Amino acid sequence: MKIKLYCTLFSITLLLCAGSLSLFSQSITLKGKVIDEKTNEFLEFANVTLLKPDSSFVNGSQSDNKGEFILSDIAPGDYLLSVSFLGYRTGIIKLDNLSISVDLDKIYLQQDAQLLNEVVVQGSGRINKVDRQIILPTQIQVKSSNSGFELLNNLMIPGLRADPIQNTITAVGGGNVQVRINDVIASVTQIKALRPTNVLRVEYIDDPGVRYGDENVNAVINFIVKQTESGVSINADLQNAAYVGFANDLLSLRANHKKSEFGLDYFLSWRNYKKRYSDSEERYIYPTTEIQRNMNGVEQPFGYLDHSIEASYNLTEPDKYVFNVVFKDYISNSPNNDFAYLINYNDPGMPPVNSRLHAAMNSNTPSIDLYYHLQLPKKQSIAFNTVGTIISSDYDRSYFEYHDVETGPTYAYSTDGKKYSFIGEGVYDKEFKPFKLTSGLKYSQSYTENVYTGSTNTTTNLHNSSLYIYGQLQGKLDKINYLIGAGLSRSGFKETTDEYTFYTFQPNVSLSYSFLKTSFLRYRFSIVPLLPSLSALSDVRQDLEDFRVSVGNPDLKPYRRYRNSIFYQFKKNLITGTLTETYDYYRKPIMENVFREDSNDKSTFVYTYNNQKTLNNSDTDSGIVK
Repeated sequence: MKIKLYCTLFSITLLLCAGSLSLFSQSITLKGKVIDEKTNEFLEFANVTLLKPDSSFVNGSQSDNKGEFILSDIAPGDYLLSVSFLGYRTGIIKLDNLSISVDLDKIYLQQDAQLLNEVVVQGSGRINKVDRQIILPTQIQVKSSNSGFELLNNLMIPGLRADPIQNTITAVGGGNVQVRINDVIASVTQIKALRPTNVLRVEYIDDPGVRYGDENVNAVINFIVKQTESGVSINADLQNAAYVGFANDLLSLRANHKKSEFGLDYFLSWRNYKKRYSDSEERYIYPTTEIQRNMNGVEQPFGYLDHSIEASYNLTEPDKYVFNVVFKDYISNSPNNDFAYLINYNDPGMPPVNSRLHAAMNSNTPSIDLYYHLQLPKKQSIAFNTVGTIISSDYDRSYFEYHDVETGPTYAYSTDGKKYSFIGEGVYDKEFKPFKLTSGLKYSQSYTENVYTGSTNTTTNLHNSSLYIYGQLQGKLDKINYLIGAGLSRSGFKETTDEYTFYTFQPNVSLSYSFLKTSFLRYRFSIVPLLPSLSALSDVRQDLEDFRVSVGNPDLKPYRRYRNSIFYQFKKNLITGTLTETYDYYRKPIMENVFREDSNDKSTFVYTYNNQKTLNNSDTDSGIVK
């Protein structure tokens, strides 16, 4: 469908001729009526949103039962007025040099798209910026969505995969996807509780730059949501299967009063499958022989029950400040992550054997998250974010191997762990005329204690601290948009008596160019340092089976990922096509390494990690959005 928007000659004349009155009024009002062009009927509850030229939110409202809307307290400047309604394409009215109050009178919507004087229709609802895409959801996409996950799935953003059932968002090229709501980092529960009708736009940053360089973040999604001034809303989203042990149930409460919002969310995720199994084949090569095991899966139960409880408070003054505090508690109980096999050997002298692996894990993760953003004069802003977390976990693993009747476990161990962590970050933004400067500092500190019992009885104490400093410039030079940044970090690890210190440097360059009015091309290059995990560095030895042992490697070194990517977008009328080509080169990557350890009485296969030579990976992703 297409749009036809009409503004009366009187409104346009008033807008052009009365500019001199702007000296006497600094508070501007916009009003009008949204009408169906064919039936001449008023369109009730049409969304009317006032945006800045960069599509950042300024003000918003809905039309009443007579199709009328009004936006007040508008400062002089350049704006875009977005008008949308279910069954009609979103249209944008350009308001250049707005300096007085204006009555737009009747705004007609219909199926034919036309370009009339001050009216610009954005068919695809996607706007490319130097560092992000701005996506304006259509009414059809909003109405067919019940959560943030479903909205992302309906937007069909190239390079992203949103799963509304598993509540996951993944990047095609790998890496993490960070989701934010009004610039505040959002949890799975908050994304699930998000009401799509309140979403003004979605910002997609597929080149996050050096700000997220220490988190392996490959993409950032930022939901810009309109602020409700008063009222209470309750949202329930229940997903349950009648014949399968499956449930994703959400209960969300929001109470708004003036600038404040109080929130309470509860999310339950339950799985209870009776018949899970897998088949596999293993080969073990010894000095004088080779053992092949054909492992035929036997049905075993699998299940977990997760609870997420969040209480939040938000205080927002648009264009001035945002304060947000969230207390979360995530409780997970996975009593049976089991696998069982009937094992047949290639050696006739080795009879078939039954095996069963039982694994169970419980954890409790309370945390508190504080965020503050302050808009300063002269297009400056600062933001602070602190997160404190406690993780308590209990993991048990037992392996049974028997011929006829199951007896006690052949190998068993358990790990009781507790982790305390603190993360603090400060970000400064400054907009100059030709470019924007972003700089920041991030510090993290954690302490972990793991108590191992069973085949190994030991206690490990792990200390970790990290300091990350970064800065980047983004702007426009002639027809080329650019983003140039660099980050420097110092990470320290200490395990009992062993200490490790790593220094890393991360540059990032992005260049983009629009041509032929239909095409957009971007090239980016980045170097991302990747550090070994604490578990990979630990040299605790754990017996898994008769001939399998797991152990870490204290000699692991950090490695680097060199990424080159090209993104091309073609946009014509209502069709948008994209093509992304990514090539990654890893220098000395950390990968699993298996070797045989021979002794006088037997040979054992040791599963550990080593820095390998190189790893190359390429990925191509394409898509068409209408």
